[in-house]
Amino acid sequence: MGTGSKVLTYLTKRLISIFLIILILLMATFIAYDCANIYVILEEGMGMRAETVLTNKEAPLLDKFFTQHCIDTDNLLNSNRYRDYIITDYDYNIKMKKVWAWPWSRRTKVTIQEIVKDISGDLLSSESEGEATSKVPIPKWENGEKIVELKKINRRWIIDEITLKRPLEEFD
Repeated sequence: MGTGSKVLTYLTKRLISIFLIILILLMATFIAYDCANIYVILEEGMGMRAETVLTNKEAPLLDKFFTQHCIDTDNLLNSNRYRDYIITDYDYNIKMKKVWAWPWSRRTKVTIQEIVKDISGDLLSSESEGEATSKVPIPKWENGEKIVELKKINRRWIIDEITLKRPLEEFD
């Protein structure tokens, strides 16, 4: 084998190695960007969902985090189970268990742990709307490990479906 052939082989190996390293770094950057975006969407969106359900207030920005399909089919958003209560305080906690999104994917599933505890408030009186009565048991939140499906619309992740995978009873 000639010297020119050896030099060409050496340079080709180096160029391929450099190309692969650059490709890995680019993929890592895009994966980190998507995972961080998903993390923020879940933190803010699920927190806003909990606030909307517990306080019965309209959330005009809910459609920035959720698809219309998700808003229409979400049991907690549509159940009105806290409409007869004035919720004054609650402790909301969300923990990401598994987050992953390939740069080319348009849909992903994320495993989260959502816990709402220490819900305090009063029952609305039936005679005069807006006045609270004595303490009564407030319905418990659906604490649990949940699968959240997200889809990418216009380069932005948005929550499409929330499914309870496993309830967590110890936080009730």
